[in-house]
Amino acid sequence: MSGKNWFEVDRTGLRALVAGRDSDFIIYELLQNAFDEPGVTAVSVDVALRDGHVTVCVEDNSPEGFADLRHAFTLFASTRKRTNAQQRGRFNLGEKLVLSLAKRAEISTTKGTIIFDEKGRRSTSTRRARGSRVELVFLPRVVSSETLLAATERVLVPNTIRLTVNARELETRVGAYDFYATLPTVIESDGALRRTERKAHVRLYNPLP
Repeated sequence: MSGKNWFEVDRTGLRALVAGRDSDFIIYELLQNAFDEPGVTAVSVDVALRDGHVTVCVEDNSPEGFADLRHAFTLFASTRKRTNAQQRGRFNLGEKLVLSLAKRAEISTTKGTIIFDEKGRRSTSTRRARGSRVELVFLPRVVSSETLLAATERVLVPNTIRLTVNARELETRVGAYDFYATLPTVIESDGALRRTERKAHVRLYNPLP
């Protein structure tokens, strides 16, 4: 057997690696991707129990949508986020961990649509005028809708973005204290991710009730 790529990813094995994690990370991975899209001002989350399955849909209004739709299924692909220390995700991994737990998924953006189901992965020419929409279906024994909704309440919403959850707008929380600190991070330089330090604006919040 021969092929272009050196590696293959076993979805079942990947799912086993993340199955023991708290399912909160599903919401956080999807939202950080939506928040990082250029020009986004509104993001919506819909979590529901439909036909015995937990359905999660995250949608944003970014004018551009996905820069490269192949990143939806390619682990560790180079991304423009790697040169921007102010963005949240730079490893092209998180959403694949989410997909590994799903029974079905559909990602629709300005570049096209990709569907993941029991038949595998396939693309369609259906495109959105703007933004991206990610819809995932989970078995309830894998993911709890109550847990996911509770996770959304802990999200710190950027003040430039309006976030709605099941048609209810989340309030932007007011910080209690701000300061600056030099913190470690990684950023791409000369084709490699290198450790560095950056001056960061840190904001502390009072805990929720």
